[in-house]
Amino acid sequence: LDAVCSEARRYRVPMLIDAEQYSIQTAIDFCAGLMMLRHNRSFESDQETPAIMYSTVQSYLKDSPERLKAYRELASRFRFRYGVKQVRGAYMASERRRAAAAGRPDLSPIHDTIEDTHASYNAGLSALIDEVRAGHAAALFATHNVESLQRAVELVGSDSLLRRNAALRFAQLYGMGDSLTFGLARAGFRACKYVPFGRVDEVMPYLLRRLEENHSALGTAPRDISHFLAELRRRDL
Repeated sequence: LDAVCSEARRYRVPMLIDAEQYSIQTAIDFCAGLMMLRHNRSFESDQETPAIMYSTVQSYLKDSPERLKAYRELASRFRFRYGVKQVRGAYMASERRRAAAAGRPDLSPIHDTIEDTHASYNAGLSALIDEVRAGHAAALFATHNVESLQRAVELVGSDSLLRRNAALRFAQLYGMGDSLTFGLARAGFRACKYVPFGRVDEVMPYLLRRLEENHSALGTAPRDISHFLAELRRRDL
C-alpha cells in the first residue's frame, strides 16, 4: 500500500481508499490514516492537489462521527491535511444479517432508520466543509441525494474561492444523477463522474451495492430523461 501511495504522490494523482465491511473497517482506517500521515504533508499549500491520500467514511455507521474526529485529531497532532470521501454506505443488508446471525440484531453498527443516516451524512458534510474552508481537510462528497447537495451549496454560499477549491469536490456514478453533476458544475463547483471498471464478475457486485445504496436517487431518472430530450430537441432545431 505504501509503495502504491508513493507512486500516487510521485505523479500527483490523488488516491481514495474505499470502505468495506465493518469487521475490517477499523484496520482500513488505520492504514488510511498512516498513509495520510506519510504522504499528505507536502501538499498542504498545493492549490490543485491539496491532498494525495483520502479515506472513506460511511455515514450509515453509528460511529461515523468518531471516525471523522479521529482523522481530524490525527491531522491536527501531526500537522497534515486529511482527506475524506464521504458516502452513505453500501453493506447495510449484510451488516444487519451478521448481527442477527450472532443473535444480537441490536448490535448492528448501522443506523436504525434512513432518516438517522441522512442526518449523519449532513452533519459530517457540514463539519467537513468547515474543515475545508479552514484549510485542514480535503473532501469529496460522493452522493446522489438532492437534499445533501442543496445543503452543501447553501453552506458554501457565495464563497467563490471555496466553490473552486480543489479540496472540495463532488462525485456521482457515471450514467446516474447527471443533472446533479452538471448542475453543480454550472454553479462553479468541482464535480466529476466516477467510473468503475474491471471484469463483469468484479464490477456487477459493486454496481448492485450502488443501486441498493442509492435506490432513492433513482427518482431523478425522469428529470434526467426530460433534460436529455430537451437537449436533443435543442440540437435538432
